[in-house]
Amino acid sequence: MAKLTYKEVWETLGKVNLKDIGGKDYTETRKGKFTATYLPWAFAWEVLMNNYPDARVEWKEWEVQTNVETYTRDVLTYDDRTCMVECTIWIGDLHRTMWLPVYDFKHDAVANPNSHQINTAKQRCFVKCLAMYGLGHYIFAGEDVPTIPEETKPKPKPKAKPKPKAKPKKVEEPKEDFSKLEDVLNDTLDGLAEKDRRETMVGFLNTHKDAEFLNDNSRKALNDFLVKSDNQTTEIIETWYDRLKEVVDNNKEK
Repeated sequence: MAKLTYKEVWETLGKVNLKDIGGKDYTETRKGKFTATYLPWAFAWEVLMNNYPDARVEWKEWEVQTNVETYTRDVLTYDDRTCMVECTIWIGDLHRTMWLPVYDFKHDAVANPNSHQINTAKQRCFVKCLAMYGLGHYIFAGEDVPTIPEETKPKPKPKAKPKPKAKPKKVEEPKEDFSKLEDVLNDTLDGLAEKDRRETMVGFLNTHKDAEFLNDNSRKALNDFLVKSDNQTTEIIETWYDRLKEVVDNNKEK
């Protein structure tokens, strides 16, 4: 039986989209000094066990000597009292090793860490070590989903040729429906500032300046007035507005 290779493990774990496993997002986003995406260790272990149930984890221990005794600890302590943990994951005869400092939620190394901080660092180191096999490696690269080689991507189905569009039937252009505009004007005109009132009334005049129910003389007079409306007083504009609105009302009732 052929031995498992690093390439085979990478091709298996490196293609896992942790944001969509059975419709579930296995990642978490946390905000601190900066926004980062994490893979909780429990979900990482689940994926590992689903693919390689015989995998095992080892934690490095360091020997510590004192004047009284010699013992081992699961962290390496530096001169400034900050610490590091080291993890090795075995999958069959394959192994990967990764290390990680014990840091706080701000990603700052902790001096004299307590047991909870060391345990958290171990969980993070385990996930980071799994990334060496491919699982979630793209998260550490700042990407959202794994990169799939071109030759393994599913080929898109060829698009069906679009059916020729039927020629649109010539329809008569609908006449302008100004009833809703008129309702809005009635509700808001009185409450507007003078400048806005002027613009609203001039807008109404422009909307109906070529209305079918006006005769040629009325259209010409209204268009001539609009050309010089900027120089007219608000009272004069309001007179034109009131007159045209009355005509609009009468034609709407017909």
